[in-house]
Amino acid sequence: PLAMRYARFLVGRQTLWAGVLISLVSFFFALSYLYRLARDILPGEEAAAAVSFLAAYPFAFFYSAAYTESLFLLATVGACFHVGRDQLWKAGAWGLLAGLLRPNGCFLSVVLALMALTAARKHGRGAWLPRLLAAAMPGIGMLLYSAYIYGLTGNPWQWAAAHAAFGRVYRG
Repeated sequence: PLAMRYARFLVGRQTLWAGVLISLVSFFFALSYLYRLARDILPGEEAAAAVSFLAAYPFAFFYSAAYTESLFLLATVGACFHVGRDQLWKAGAWGLLAGLLRPNGCFLSVVLALMALTAARKHGRGAWLPRLLAAAMPGIGMLLYSAYIYGLTGNPWQWAAAHAAFGRVYRG
């Protein structure tokens, strides 16, 4: 919603169309990141196939709607891409954005930590601390989001209570 507030001036003060524009641009850049990431891992034409499958997936419809899906996908793929390239500042920034976009974005920290520790083994002693700090950024983003929610409602976990209102309850 905050990005939509500022992007609406690009589309004639239409907040909904600003959200659609943000989603489409984010999805384009997410596909670009995904292709570059897949090209490093998959052989031959399979990187292009991965991008095509994501774009053609039936639920890909939501990547063109005014939701956070496209921006969250961009932040997640961007963080993974930059950790793989050992670009820790960029990985941390994308990870922080993922944690700010959704509370469950904090789980990206686990993936980034595994990727970072794998890379740290190659670089030797002392290389793990900056990598783990970059990997912790999605969790820090979730905590910052919770602090923001606390300022609005007085309950830092109000986002969890909102999920419960829709019948989404953690049952363990």
